[in-house]
Amino acid sequence: MKQFNEPIERRRVTKKAIASVLFILSAAFITSCGAKPQKPRPTTDTVSERLIINECKGKKWINNPPQADAKFLYFVGKSEKFATERGSRDAAMVDVTEQFVKYTGIEVSTLNEIMKVSYGLSSQVTDATVSGKSRSKAQANAFVSRIKAREWCGERYQRMSGNRVVGRIYLATLLAAVPRSELENVKRWKAGRDKRRLNAIQEKRDAALMEAQNYYNSALLNEKFGRLIGAVANLVSAEKSLRTAKAADPRQEVINRPKPKAPTLPALKMAETRMNTGITLTGKKTHFKLEPGAPPARLTVVATYTGAGAPVPIAGIPIIFMSGNRRAGPLRNTNSKGEASLTMGVINQKGEFHFTARVARGNLPDNISRSTREAFAGLQVDFLVTVAEGTIEEKAADLVAKLESGVRSGKLTLVMENFTFENTGQAGPFIEHFRDALSTALTNSPRFDVKRPKSRKGQQVGAGVKSDSPVALAQATGVRTVLFGKYYREGEREVRVRATLMDISNTDLASGSVKMARPPGMPLTMDNSQKIAAAANSMGPVGKNNDFKLDLWIDKGNGGVYREGDKLYVNLKADRDCYVKLVYLTASGQKIVIFPNEFDKNTKIRGNRLYQIPNETAGFDFVIEPPFGAEMLIVFASTKPLPVDYGQNLGGGMVALNESLSVIAKMNRRGVTVKQRKVLFAEKRVNLTTMPRK
Repeated sequence: MKQFNEPIERRRVTKKAIASVLFILSAAFITSCGAKPQKPRPTTDTVSERLIINECKGKKWINNPPQADAKFLYFVGKSEKFATERGSRDAAMVDVTEQFVKYTGIEVSTLNEIMKVSYGLSSQVTDATVSGKSRSKAQANAFVSRIKAREWCGERYQRMSGNRVVGRIYLATLLAAVPRSELENVKRWKAGRDKRRLNAIQEKRDAALMEAQNYYNSALLNEKFGRLIGAVANLVSAEKSLRTAKAADPRQEVINRPKPKAPTLPALKMAETRMNTGITLTGKKTHFKLEPGAPPARLTVVATYTGAGAPVPIAGIPIIFMSGNRRAGPLRNTNSKGEASLTMGVINQKGEFHFTARVARGNLPDNISRSTREAFAGLQVDFLVTVAEGTIEEKAADLVAKLESGVRSGKLTLVMENFTFENTGQAGPFIEHFRDALSTALTNSPRFDVKRPKSRKGQQVGAGVKSDSPVALAQATGVRTVLFGKYYREGEREVRVRATLMDISNTDLASGSVKMARPPGMPLTMDNSQKIAAAANSMGPVGKNNDFKLDLWIDKGNGGVYREGDKLYVNLKADRDCYVKLVYLTASGQKIVIFPNEFDKNTKIRGNRLYQIPNETAGFDFVIEPPFGAEMLIVFASTKPLPVDYGQNLGGGMVALNESLSVIAKMNRRGVTVKQRKVLFAEKRVNLTTMPRK
């Protein structure tokens, strides 16, 4: 009771007292919130509170504080129940202080924020702009020291357990006055603080904007000179600076103030897109042809940029060369010319070798954007290195050069005969391609004049010239020189072509050979060539047991190539009268009697006369049709009529024989054990190749 009667102006609550109260309240709050609830102890007495003193009764200012006047603002602070009178008074002062802080309009909802920063006490945090112990402590001193306690009143209770006093409870109510000058001071402080904060925001924003502009200018300069890596890195840095400026002023509080010129984010994206789309990666040479063991090839890529005008080389781009999934060499960076190269080792193995060169995105600088990395992902150059003995065209030119060395002087007119595979008399897709290349090389040579061969149908062979020899073609065409040859399989992967230049006197003028890798997709012979060869072997040696001379040749010569729709002309000549039969072995294996037929059943020919089947007066033609492949024509001759053939009638008097070729041969030649001297036999074969029309 005595303390309540002391003069109020002598009673002043210190900041430390307030801090102590807040600390106690906070600790009590934390304890009450975090502590585990306990069951109340059983007691026989009921604890109650009894009011013994109430000084606040009749105080009008408790519910109706005085109106603010010209000098002061008035606040009423109330406390909760405390076990000590001092604690209740401290709490009432805290309540007044909090009301004043709210009234001033600063961004602090309670005094607890200031107390927390100043003294480390737990409290609400509502103003992120108040920071720093020195500034917050000064604010606390200003706020608390200006509060004037005008009047106190209190209530005191006794806590009773039955008739026994077990404790006391205090409540305090305070009427406080704060000078208006303090409010003005707070407003000025608030305005100054806001200004300082906005100035700091503006300074940070403007610095970031100027930095973004500088990065952008550097990017444009680097782009101009082809330093694209640096240019894109500058754009990325400019974008980061723009985002820093935006983060510094998220609410755009200083938007109306002048700010430095800076590019926008869309402008940066457009510049980066322009740079990414202007990048190209090309190869100086992408297809190499090497001889085995030849000097290694040099694979070179060139990185250029065309977005800023004329193409400029890009330096500093990491390039990696790959062979399949394996590295073909160390990482290379493009030089000042935009070039990166890989020198290959010597390759002795023949074949095709594929290499790729691409940007090593993992080795790009860290400050390169994701979109630029993706743009680099599409840049790739493919290289093909072919290691072989040269192409067909190159080898054909080499062969012509060797033949030229055998020609003494002048220009030689020639006709080109067939090239056949080894001793089979057959041809194939490879040699047809080679003959075309050889014909072109001969035409381009200043030493040769190539004539188109004439058909040898109905041509009489000169004395001393075999009807099926290459020289017969030269004689039929009217020139003195013929070029012919053979080709051979060498090993598993190579082929050799040998050519001979001969005049009509059977004198070799020049010869030469070339070797090359077998080109893929060009078989040396037709698919059925082995079957035809086996069928021919089953008949035994050709002409070994002939009783008289019999010549057989076709208009394109032995081993000639006929295309679909071509006509086949057969030439026959015997040195005595005889009867003949033509059997044609097709690519599918059929044995067809093509002569005699229903258009011409006269099989007898006169000795020493040339016969052409069909001739100009015949009512039929032999026309090449599918299937295509290696085929063979056989003529059987006898001084007595040959046996009639039985088999499948194919129309036009042609008969498909069912027996094997060896049986057919025996049926149309003399027996092995019985030899009739009055009947003479002879036979001849010729090979040809049929192909689809080009």
